[in-house]
Amino acid sequence: MRQQADDFTSIHPLSRIFCSVLMALLMAACEREAATSIAGDGEHRIVVAVVYSARPALFRDAAGHVSGFMYDIEVELSRRLQMPFVYQPTTFENVITGIQSGKFDIGNGVDATPMRQEVVDIVPLYQGSYSFLVLAEGGRRIGDRMEDLCGLTVGSVAGGSDGPTLTAQAKHCQDAGQPPVQLLRYDSQPNALLALRSHKVDAITTFSWYPALPETQLSGPTFSRVQTGVALRKGSSMAPRLVTAMNEIIADGTYAKILARYNVAGVALQSASLNPAR
Repeated sequence: MRQQADDFTSIHPLSRIFCSVLMALLMAACEREAATSIAGDGEHRIVVAVVYSARPALFRDAAGHVSGFMYDIEVELSRRLQMPFVYQPTTFENVITGIQSGKFDIGNGVDATPMRQEVVDIVPLYQGSYSFLVLAEGGRRIGDRMEDLCGLTVGSVAGGSDGPTLTAQAKHCQDAGQPPVQLLRYDSQPNALLALRSHKVDAITTFSWYPALPETQLSGPTFSRVQTGVALRKGSSMAPRLVTAMNEIIADGTYAKILARYNVAGVALQSASLNPAR
């Protein structure tokens, strides 16, 4: 009996260590769960899927800090709704599927289209249209008509709303007896830009109001005018609250000041509405 008591005494400290480790793991799991949950009471962090490649909308500056007018708008929305936003990097093609699966609460930089609005809710933050970037030196110049794309190889970010328009144009080219548009998809704008610089593509798509990236210039027609913003799970109670907050910052002038800070007043919305694409 004495030996059994001695054995228990010697094992007990190990049991306490095991319990401490187990408790730490359980607490960490709870923290991760809280970080990915959505709530209207402001007690939980909201996980935002983000792609840091859309200067000047959303990017990391030279010091590594998140910046851009979309980011500043979201900071203001987060403050007014008392919902802390936590940014989680991803690729754009994973944004909507991540929203649907519950991995993310909000998906950033999503163009509103009728097809997307069938599977997620979209709250617009700004508006714009697409055009093309070509190399400034030795690059291919594009005319002002979509037909001028026939025979060109165009790079674009995978999952972007510009894809269907370019695919349709490729068919129009073929139907007219011309070579089609060859569309290559990339996981980010920097990789699409790298393809342009290495002459793997003749042009890459971009918002027509974006400042030209280094060594490039805008060329070609503008197309697909869209409203761009954030995506949420279909039926999310947060979506109408974000719309209300957006219209508040538009009305009180905060929105205009943010856009002026980045010299992009032309992308301003007059008002925001849920799922604006028709």
